[in-house]
Amino acid sequence: MQRAREVLGPFLPVFAGAPAGPAALREEMTRWAREVPAVAEWVAAFAPGGDAGSALAGTVMAWSLLQGVVSQEVQGQFSGMGHDPATLLAAHIDSLADAMGL
Repeated sequence: MQRAREVLGPFLPVFAGAPAGPAALREEMTRWAREVPAVAEWVAAFAPGGDAGSALAGTVMAWSLLQGVVSQEVQGQFSGMGHDPATLLAAHIDSLADAMGL
């Protein structure tokens, strides 16, 4: 768990002030931070004064997106598909930024 917090921590301030995002996920992440003090402390350490729900929602979305695209590329799943995986990753990141209102 500590390793994940270290890797994901720098993402938190990117999303801490996001004005949008999937409401259900933001609510779940807000509840998680409220119910688990260690999570709230982790968010506060990287994004002091930021919205924990937004920070966590954006971070979890970014992590799963990156992990998915990178895993598929490493496994050769994009071979012969006619696109550069970097272009796909950029499109996903742009989509995430739009979804979060950034």
